[in-house]
Order: sequence, then C-alpha cells, then structure tokens
Amino acid sequence: MGVKGLFGNERYADFTMQCETRKWKVHKAIICPQSEEGATQCFTFMETTPDVVNAMLTYFYTHDYYDTKVEVLLNARVYGLAEQYLCEPLKDLACKKLASHLDAEWGNAQLVLAVETVYNTEPKGESRLRDCVLAVVRQHIDQLLRDPAMYPDFHATARETPSFLVDVLIGRYSLQTEADAKAPGVARIRCYQRNHHLCAKMNPVPLMLSKSATKQNVLLRCPTGLEGTFDQWKQYL
Repeated sequence: MGVKGLFGNERYADFTMQCETRKWKVHKAIICPQSEEGATQCFTFMETTPDVVNAMLTYFYTHDYYDTKVEVLLNARVYGLAEQYLCEPLKDLACKKLASHLDAEWGNAQLVLAVETVYNTEPKGESRLRDCVLAVVRQHIDQLLRDPAMYPDFHATARETPSFLVDVLIGRYSLQTEADAKAPGVARIRCYQRNHHLCAKMNPVPLMLSKSATKQNVLLRCPTGLEGTFDQWKQYL
C-alpha cells in the first residue's frame, strides 16, 4: 500500500486530528515532516472548517486536494491554513488552483468573491494569494472597466476597496513602464539608485522626458520616477 492509500486508513495511524465534530486518524511520520509546526502544535483545529482541514490532510498524503466546492473560498482558506502551519508547497498549490479557476471564471461573481476574500481577510502586506488575484484582474482590467453594466459587482467592490484599486493601478503602471523599457531602438543607461526595484529588474533602462520638464529645464526620468538633467545622467551612459 502506497502513502496515498494510507489516508483515511486507520491501520498504523498514531494520532487523531479534529475540527468541529469531524476526526481524522493520521500518521505522524507523514504529517509532521511536511509542516514545520506539525510536531509541536495541538491538532485540534480552531477557526477553520472541516473541508479546509480535510483538503490539507489530503495534500499531506497525496500532494493534491479536491477543490470543486466553492473553489475561491476553499482555496483561499487552504492557503491561510497552510500559512499558519508553515507549509509552503501547499500555499503554492492553493495559489495555482485559485489562478486556474479565476482564469476560467473571471467574468462572473467568483472574481469579485476572490477580491473581497483576500482584501478583507488576508493580513496586510505581501501575499502570494493577493498577487494571484491581481494578476487575473490586470489581465482583464480593460474589459472590466469598460462595461460597468456588465460587471456591476466588480465596480462596486473596487469602490468599496480602495487598496485593491491602488494595487491594480500600480501594477498596471509597472507593466506599462516595463514594456516601454524593452522597446527596441532606445538608448539605455544603468540606473544608479539601489532602491529602485523596477529599474534593477530591467537594467539598463531608458530615460524618458519628465512631465515637469520645461524648455529651460529639461528633466529626464528613469522608469521608477527619479528625475535629473542630462548632465546628471550622462555619467551612467
């Protein structure tokens, strides 16, 4: 019998895990090595649901889980549980499943549910789950914004969640700037600002005429936004 066949099989099981009224007989040798918290945490799960716990335990035995029931909420909650128990591969899988589902369902309520879920329940700061949702939104943002009558829930959510809208716009600007920087036939320099992550990713970068430039004061800016005169920039050509 392989490892997959042991899930749900009480033979040789040496630990019980519980969520609400549901219990699972599991094997420490399989569970603990896959979660950095597994060896020390109490395995009575609180503030989650049995279907989410079952998905995580299924993953520990099979490296996959079944996600056809309300995919957005399940995958988001699996990601959260995997983050709590420090299981990076499961976080990756939850993001992959969520992205696949949203790619196919971006035009309906599932995308709005995903935005509301990650922005209202996820901790602030960097989040792969949030990045996953933003990637899908940015891919279809022109169509979503162009037709409010067809996507009223998306527009309502965008108005009610300013941080989401800001993230969309920042990412859209970065993508456009990166595309401009890769255009052929453009002279480039090496941006000298170490904290310019966008420039560091694209170096060497093109200089663009700043919007604040005048005939008397010609200012050039890098893709990240630092402005300077030609004399200030030319040493980096």
